[in-house]
Amino acid sequence: MKKCLKYLGLLITLSLILTGCGNDDAKKQLDSAIKKMESVKSLAATADIELTTEASDDTMSMIFNVDGTYYTDDKVNTSHAKIKASLLGTSNETETYTELKDGYLYNYTKDNDGWVYTKTKTPTNINNPKEQVVGIVKQFTKVRKQKSDKKGYDKLVVTIDKDKLSKVLDSGFLDSLTDSSTSDLNISEDLVIDVYLKDDYISIVVFDLSDLFSDAMDANGLTGDIKMTVTLKLDKYNQVSKITIPEEIIKTSKQQDS
Repeated sequence: MKKCLKYLGLLITLSLILTGCGNDDAKKQLDSAIKKMESVKSLAATADIELTTEASDDTMSMIFNVDGTYYTDDKVNTSHAKIKASLLGTSNETETYTELKDGYLYNYTKDNDGWVYTKTKTPTNINNPKEQVVGIVKQFTKVRKQKSDKKGYDKLVVTIDKDKLSKVLDSGFLDSLTDSSTSDLNISEDLVIDVYLKDDYISIVVFDLSDLFSDAMDANGLTGDIKMTVTLKLDKYNQVSKITIPEEIIKTSKQQDS
């Protein structure tokens, strides 16, 4: 019996050592990827958001897709994206340009009557997915490697402490991704994110925000179940040409309140 306990203790010790080494390697890999991402000047990105709500035997599903390109230099940050939303069997498509210049974010959006724009004072380009990903992931409190279910990618499972997550959401970083305000959500649990690396870049990030929005429903006295996932894919690092907003759009756009 004592020998069995001795071997059991040895196995536990070895497993802790191996787990610790794995987590240390994972941390170094994630730190390296974050540093590499921070130097990226341009990229392409797609965001796929799936939202399903169930209440009183009624189910509603929405799929939200953003397909865009992003460019930054010493003077401006610009983006161009096409957005498609599907709800209750109907779909709607729009197009948007953003430009961060002189401390202001200009957002040009196409609607049924042409183009409109908003002008918002902001210190950062919160519409840039690189800034969103880096701003969130670098807040990690835990990280571990996991066998990847995607060929050619390394997979890291990243945990963000609920207190740090609250600060990130207060900054509005996720608002443009989820198309809703996340700054007033009551964060009661840590967030776990699947991060896929390719060529040492952060290439795919998967969020499950179901618990966050379920807590928000409960806080507002709403009943029902909600499932919400966000999949963000990044590629074409430093391969996107400078984005210029067409002069015709700038001239004809009508300003709206931000």
